[in-house]
Amino acid sequence: MVYKSLIINFMFGRQKGFTLIELLVVISIIGVLSTIAMTSLNGARVKAKMSKSMTQLQSVNNAILGYYALYGSYPVSNGWQGYCSAWGAGLGVNWIPELTTGGLANGSLPIDPRNNGSCWNDQAQYIYYSNGTDYKLISHQPESMQVPSSLIDPVRPTWAWGWWSPGASSGF
Repeated sequence: MVYKSLIINFMFGRQKGFTLIELLVVISIIGVLSTIAMTSLNGARVKAKMSKSMTQLQSVNNAILGYYALYGSYPVSNGWQGYCSAWGAGLGVNWIPELTTGGLANGSLPIDPRNNGSCWNDQAQYIYYSNGTDYKLISHQPESMQVPSSLIDPVRPTWAWGWWSPGASSGF
């Protein structure tokens, strides 16, 4: 009789609140679910930046090809040049001056979305090099290399992708 009343009291008693074990289980489940959600969102963030980078560099490449069509050569650079000054030629939003002064880039060129205009990481940016005959336009140290294999720089196969002229594929 005593056991029956204990069982009935346990099952139908006036117990309020949760036990410590129940709370720990719920908290751990919430932690696992939030980790999965954050991992998925981080992947989407990287894909969005890659998509934006590809679109931006493709528009700069189109402007370079337009320059070539007009003048018969590519805009000459003074070494590697970009928005920031990691290579000694930090030119700001006019990092390929001939494109902006020639009206082919609408006044300013895009900058790598990772920098947000601050140059906190001057190695991670878009850079350009040309001797007039050939050119190379790359995203240097991108977050992801999820691009078509034709865009992966053969000189820097693990840390750069972009566009270039045929003569610059194995050089620069």
